[in-house]
Amino acid sequence: MIQIDGLREEGGGQILRSSVAMSCHTGKPFVIERIRGRRSTPGLKAQHLAGVQLARKLTGARVEGAEIGSQRLTFEPAHPARGSHSIDVGTAGSLSLLLQSVLLASLTSGEPVELSLVGGTDVQWAPPLDYLREVLLPYFARLGEVTLLEKRRGFHPKGRGRLELQLQGHRADLPPLALQRGDLRLQGRSVACSSLQDRRVAERQAQAAREVLPELEIETVYADTHSTGSVLTLWAEGEGVWPVRVGADQLGARGVPAEQIGHKAARLLQHRLEAPQPVEEHLADNLIPFLALFGGRLLCQEVTPHTRGNAYVMEQFLPVRFQLGQHEVACERF
Repeated sequence: MIQIDGLREEGGGQILRSSVAMSCHTGKPFVIERIRGRRSTPGLKAQHLAGVQLARKLTGARVEGAEIGSQRLTFEPAHPARGSHSIDVGTAGSLSLLLQSVLLASLTSGEPVELSLVGGTDVQWAPPLDYLREVLLPYFARLGEVTLLEKRRGFHPKGRGRLELQLQGHRADLPPLALQRGDLRLQGRSVACSSLQDRRVAERQAQAAREVLPELEIETVYADTHSTGSVLTLWAEGEGVWPVRVGADQLGARGVPAEQIGHKAARLLQHRLEAPQPVEEHLADNLIPFLALFGGRLLCQEVTPHTRGNAYVMEQFLPVRFQLGQHEVACERF
């Protein structure tokens, strides 16, 4: 039984999600203590619990401590991820974060997996749907076939967004992870709920972003949602065995002009593209499992506590050793 300390590094939900992901991938059981121990309200919240429950369904796991507020969890998978499963977070909890618990195992099990998820697609403190789709999933697509169907957007506070995924892994014989910035195409998607169409919020966000990045190719979308909201996601994409993706996003907020949202997201992407390191900090922590599986080295704009926490979890489940500096992450596999 692998022992995980939930207080390590950022001491939040990421340690739990990564542990569940690696347990499902390796088949190794674990127990985690002091879950989210550095948060003002420690223990499992609805979003974290939904991830555990979905992973349990996928792997037939025996689970102890899976309840709201629990600070200790035991997870013992019985078989590789497989089958068709659904989960409703019940809140606007992030579906992008929920998927961090199950995506890897769903693409390395060799079995087909279908997922139907209900919750928040574009919420604070989490990757928005288009960042998931356009920045993160291209890396997971190197492990197999990934189809994501957007059925409904879900903003805070009601959520009720719905995603469907079809996943089929194949044997991935990939070289060590290495990302180098070359020629990049700048793209984006500006999304707002239908009730904001009369105010042209999606178009105003997009136009403001183009004022900062004139070469930006961006589409505008209006969606029927249960809560009012908007989101702007921008990304730069390149080619290669390991695709270079650089993302930036900004959620709309009550009282904040759409133009301010557009300018802020575009300036963030511009800043990340001008940095000497090719990998922005949020992408870096999501690529740690790929470093653990294939080895390699990343030059990062920032090595965050999330990145360090993920590296800690990988070392508990796999024969790997990470070296982390201020702007560099490297992984040695044994």
